[in-house]
Amino acid sequence: MVPFLFYLLFFLALFLQFPLSGSLPGNMDTWLYLAEFNLYGNQLLSFLGLAPDAVPNFPEGNISLYGEPCYGPGLVFLLVKLFVRSDLWSWYVFISLLFSSSAYGAFLLADEFVKDKKSSLLAGFFFASSNFALASLDQPNAFAFFPAFVCLTFLIRFLKRQKRNHLIWAMLAGGLQVWFSSYIFVFLSLIMGLILLSRFRAIWKNRPVWAPLLTWSWIFILLALPFVWLFVWKSRMPEVYREIHTLDLLQLLSLDPIDLLRPLPRNLIYPAQSQFEGTELYQWRSAHLGILVWIFAILGVWKSGKTNFGWVLVGLAGLFLAMGPLVELGNYQINSPMKWIYLWIPPLKYLKHISRAFFMCSLALSFFAAEGVLVISQRFGKRFFGAVLLILLIFWIENVPAGLEKFSSRKFLDLPPELTDKLRSNREGTVLFLPAYAPFFPEENSPEKEYENGRRMEYIYMYWQTQIMHNSPNAANSYIPVQRQKLQEEIDLFRESGNPSRLINLNQLGWVVVSKSASLWNGDNLVEKFLSPGLGQLEFSNEKFALIRVIKGPFP
Repeated sequence: MVPFLFYLLFFLALFLQFPLSGSLPGNMDTWLYLAEFNLYGNQLLSFLGLAPDAVPNFPEGNISLYGEPCYGPGLVFLLVKLFVRSDLWSWYVFISLLFSSSAYGAFLLADEFVKDKKSSLLAGFFFASSNFALASLDQPNAFAFFPAFVCLTFLIRFLKRQKRNHLIWAMLAGGLQVWFSSYIFVFLSLIMGLILLSRFRAIWKNRPVWAPLLTWSWIFILLALPFVWLFVWKSRMPEVYREIHTLDLLQLLSLDPIDLLRPLPRNLIYPAQSQFEGTELYQWRSAHLGILVWIFAILGVWKSGKTNFGWVLVGLAGLFLAMGPLVELGNYQINSPMKWIYLWIPPLKYLKHISRAFFMCSLALSFFAAEGVLVISQRFGKRFFGAVLLILLIFWIENVPAGLEKFSSRKFLDLPPELTDKLRSNREGTVLFLPAYAPFFPEENSPEKEYENGRRMEYIYMYWQTQIMHNSPNAANSYIPVQRQKLQEEIDLFRESGNPSRLINLNQLGWVVVSKSASLWNGDNLVEKFLSPGLGQLEFSNEKFALIRVIKGPFP
């Protein structure tokens, strides 16, 4: 556990800048998962009879199924929140634990073939504090690796020693991974297949290995099956998913060779690239690991590439998958075999963030780099520890920016107590948050900035819903509910006509919360549009919010 404490102290120190500045590490998916995790807690309290049953995306609910549910990370966050009441500080501890546990999992896995604790410790830092890893801060589901790494660690131990309990632990951890991240679960299954394939001859000749693998694989399948069934059942319902997975989108969310040199903003050495600058895509496509890791990894492959050929396959497979359907080299575009794989196997299009597969390459490079460090450091003798510290320092200078991206959140984290108390004491009707803009992918008549604001504010409205514990039709996720699309049509008509009568008759509307600080609809006096025709009664107002009780029709 000592290595875990090293990782934990490092990430607690690195991420402390977020709560001290009243900021969150992301301005989009962070809000989504903060809302989802709090919703999990509210639903648990409701099940126990300690809170009302209230959901966003009313009346359908189940908003987490419109994207990638993260029940495992959500449970970790709620456990943290039992001891740290503030959402801001709970999120800080949560992401610190997330990155520390992933680094520790990489350490355990690296130690299976590096066979040196200090070098394995470096492998954990190479993987979890790289530019590519820190680019995942806005997506906690993209870095929940610990169960996968525990699975691989015990699988390798089983292949070496044929102990049944190692195999059982591997299958348990692997099956649980899908509840932490379905993307990582898919890639974990591929890694397991590649490792077994690289040792196929030895396994086939050794019945004590392949027979238990077949016997105990049911644990892996059984634990994952409910999640897979839930996804398949929900995805087959036509009113659930808005089909957006074109090859163009998949290409946009995959990597190009130039992205291997794309650092996060404010890197201490390398300048930021102009392409995608200031957008989410910039971080999603930041796959820079630093020159140091590549140099040591090449040395590590030279030393142990034959004996660890499975990890060479893993690294190459991750790089191949992350490049997506089309590879751009300057002005040249090359169709990848991935394009035809997507066309032949359409369900794979749901893995739209295919750039995440690069973690397989990053992981393999981290292991081989640790092996390369061991080769070089053996020349230092007693000065080995000092050499490791120097290498780690150079790596951090190459990867950790001078200040991570921070997004001020204080003005959005807490609703006024007067507003929440009034809504909690009167649960008649649903609560609609305004202003709202279509949280869909941009159309020709939808400026990109409006789309980004609309989706982000919808996530924040979902977070507020968890505070007031009141049914609300506001909702968004990676996929957009059909009822939310229809609601937006009425909101747009209201915005154009100034008449809220049709809007009021939707979804049992009882209350409207107007966020005056939202940047959408500047110049529109939403409060007056409800009050002047006598369709609403002002219950609360300050410089940031207004609460309107809706007065029902009949309307002409």
